[in-house]
Amino acid sequence: MELRPTRPHIQPDGSIMIFDNGFERPDGERSRAVRYEIDDSDPDNVTARQVWEYEYTLDGEPSYSAFLGDADVLENGDVLISGGGSSVVQIVEVAPADGPSGGEVVFEYREIDDPVFGIISYRAERIAPLGR
Repeated sequence: MELRPTRPHIQPDGSIMIFDNGFERPDGERSRAVRYEIDDSDPDNVTARQVWEYEYTLDGEPSYSAFLGDADVLENGDVLISGGGSSVVQIVEVAPADGPSGGEVVFEYREIDDPVFGIISYRAERIAPLGR
């Protein structure tokens, strides 16, 4: 079975944000949100440069979602990351650090797998509060 990153989100500045499942990493499977700058000024030599990543964790250990997941840049610049192809559905909103990785978790939700019914999440979206 071939597992690939979920669909990319092209940002207004031309960069790309993706949820990278992290399948078969040489140093261990772990998922992350990652942003790349794309330089297509030379059509014969298009390049991508990683500018930020956030490897989210579950109780201090790397979190891994074998399939499914999403990473969205919100209007306020935070990144909403959701992984659901594992025994835990986890949704994290991160205020990215100024550097190439990390950030401050401003919201986290998790749901542990139900052994009878199972649990899976395709993606999460941030919506405005009701009544506003």
